[in-house]
Amino acid sequence: MRHGEKVAGIIGGMGPEATVDFMRRVIAKTPAQDDKDHLHLLVDNNPKIPSRIAANIEETGEDPAPMLCKMAKGLEAQGADFLVIPCNTAHYYLEKIARSVRIPVLDMVDLSAKKLLAADPRPRRVGVLA
Repeated sequence: MRHGEKVAGIIGGMGPEATVDFMRRVIAKTPAQDDKDHLHLLVDNNPKIPSRIAANIEETGEDPAPMLCKMAKGLEAQGADFLVIPCNTAHYYLEKIARSVRIPVLDMVDLSAKKLLAADPRPRRVGVLA
């Protein structure tokens, strides 16, 4: 690992294809000439997390927060410097996840909004596909 390079922890598996797509995008955007030039990614790809839709929209399902927090703690214990969550609906639990660890958890909604606000020209309408 290059000096000062951070290790990313990925809370994934919701759905598995979103996790793989996120990793593919990270790899594609990394200016690498060799395998060793790529980023160190720790991935917990767990498709057995209780449904976020059933829990927070339908209010009929098991709370996924405890399992999400357990994943976050596991990635932190393995050496992740920060966490990312490719799943949109899992972001509903972002505050609980962030409180369960001592490392930062990136908020893709907040980061997307900041990117749009910094755009020149600033968009007047934004569509979200999730």
